[in-house]
Amino acid sequence: EESMNLDDRDSTGNDRPMKLLLQFAQARDLRNSDQTPLTKHDVLRLLVALRYNSLETGVYLHVAMINHEDVPNCVKFRSSTSSSWNEVRVIRSVQPGEALTISYLPKLQSHATRRYQLWQHHRFDIGDAQTVAARARDPYLQQDAERIGSDKFPVSSIDGSIQNSTINDQMDEKIDESSTIQQRIESATAALDEELDEIMQQGEETGSLPTATTILLPPQELERAKALEVATGELCKTAAAMLQNPRHILLLPCRHLHLNVCDLVFLQQHQQPTAFLTKQQHLALLGRLICTCLHLWQLEELVYEKEYFNLAQTFLEFYQAIEQVLSQNSNYLVSTIQTEIPTDLVTWLHKNHNTGATGVALSNPSAWSALENYARLQHQRIKALYPQAADQYAIPSK
Repeated sequence: EESMNLDDRDSTGNDRPMKLLLQFAQARDLRNSDQTPLTKHDVLRLLVALRYNSLETGVYLHVAMINHEDVPNCVKFRSSTSSSWNEVRVIRSVQPGEALTISYLPKLQSHATRRYQLWQHHRFDIGDAQTVAARARDPYLQQDAERIGSDKFPVSSIDGSIQNSTINDQMDEKIDESSTIQQRIESATAALDEELDEIMQQGEETGSLPTATTILLPPQELERAKALEVATGELCKTAAAMLQNPRHILLLPCRHLHLNVCDLVFLQQHQQPTAFLTKQQHLALLGRLICTCLHLWQLEELVYEKEYFNLAQTFLEFYQAIEQVLSQNSNYLVSTIQTEIPTDLVTWLHKNHNTGATGVALSNPSAWSALENYARLQHQRIKALYPQAADQYAIPSK
């Protein structure tokens, strides 16, 4: 319907662009499926189809047939420059006859942002949050992951405005406040993510990037990276307090960002000729990383289930950090790190995972050692589900 209202003239009133496209189609003998020549209407229809079926990395013939879902059972990986095909993998068990789905959005976002972005870029409406929760395969999960506090679903709209004329002013004010909280957290996360990219770019621009895994930052960026680690850690704490929900989905990108910054700082500590972290600073950073990984473990399982591929990285970072602390100062795990972990998170861990630790508290080094070994095995299990040599399994198109 929108294509019928599109004008084939440019901003100067010139209809030359449409004429050129029609001439191109005629010269290449491009036709409709019924072999009729392409008309202006056909070209407009194709342009709209291309616009609303494209993903972040391009337009794909077969991937475009996969529907969107907020909690999908598949993930589309970015295309590599050396491959001529796309890779889509399941991230949980799929039942016979169940439709394969992916997320059309490149990042995990709040419901209000997802609804706006999907309408703007793909022209379909996922509906309000209550509707999503009612139709989800796990309603409790969707409510738990989307709500702010225990009783508020922020209002969303396809045009990005926060309105709801069907509720009274008092409730409307509460929902507006909830939506503003989500927007502030998403904006802060995006800003800090951009700063991380800027810091990484400094390493590349100075020519100190021997491989993709050994970024060597110039000296002036080291303190900036350390400050960013503190800032992203504070973002996680502040966001959790503002959302009043330790399992809100917006905490996933926050904690992933903190994990990535920790990785960068540790990499610099290893690569720099002179260590820029004291032993105590290094130990404290390991402690913060362990807490972030444990929170991520719970969030990723709640939202994506136990086969989610990103859990492999979480487990890897988690068990390696515990291993380092055990070798440096095992008592630090009990005296300091344990006190930073919420009791309900430890309870969740022991209720849902047989880590081999005795009791329900991480109150001794042996419990932490058992947890380290369990995370190591989980990393190996998930990594085996996603073989790196995907081209060996790909079926070439004929």
